Amino acid sequence: MRIVTSAFAALSIFCALAAPAAAQPACPTGDALIDKTSSYELSQNAKSILAWDEVGKSGMTDGSHIYVLSGIMQCYWSGKCGMANNGPLGDRIRTSVVEGLPRFGNPAQPPKAVPADLPERPEQSAVDWAVSYLNCTRAGATTDASLADGERNSLHEKGLSLIADQRWEEAFTALRRACLDDHFDAACGPALELHAQGRPLSDYDQLLMTTYDLGELGEGACRSGHSVGCRHFIHLAETGERVYD
Repeated sequence: MRIVTSAFAALSIFCALAAPAAAQPACPTGDALIDKTSSYELSQNAKSILAWDEVGKSGMTDGSHIYVLSGIMQCYWSGKCGMANNGPLGDRIRTSVVEGLPRFGNPAQPPKAVPADLPERPEQSAVDWAVSYLNCTRAGATTDASLADGERNSLHEKGLSLIADQRWEEAFTALRRACLDDHFDAACGPALELHAQGRPLSDYDQLLMTTYDLGELGEGACRSGHSVGCRHFIHLAETGERVYD
């Protein structure tokens, strides 16, 4: 009886994992990207990255852009948001933020001392992270599914090389993109294994995985013959828990 119940539970969870994903809403644009809460939450950082990509460094001429810089500063300090850690650049951005924040009833002032070494726009990895975190779709964005086979293979190889360098978070991002967006089975197993082991991936990387995404990773792992990733998927379907090696 226990075996039948366990099998039925696993089948039910598998069906839930394989259910179609809901359509993603459009990403916010313009003023909707300006978060003035100063909460330093990841959602604020994600909006800041999209605002940075939308207007560029040279377009940050309004007082509200102080809040955009604040989010960018947090990303550089933390080394998250799909960006490498760069504390010194974060410190230099802070100077501009502090000078522009509203005080004594006066509104926020336009940035005056934006560091010269701040790129004009964020790297694509940061934009990809922001879109994934906000779970939205940008108008006119080129989908990863349009990648050519050579580019997809290159993304897969990059992920594997990052695992060898123990750069878990970057590896997970590359492999997840290759697997989910291109249905490239060879990338699914390593991505699921990283997620299941909890290699130090940040909380937002763990949380951005929906049950549908995990199902796609797991099925791809099994199809590609990646035994470890497939085993993680079967355990997940049966228990709802990750496996830690």
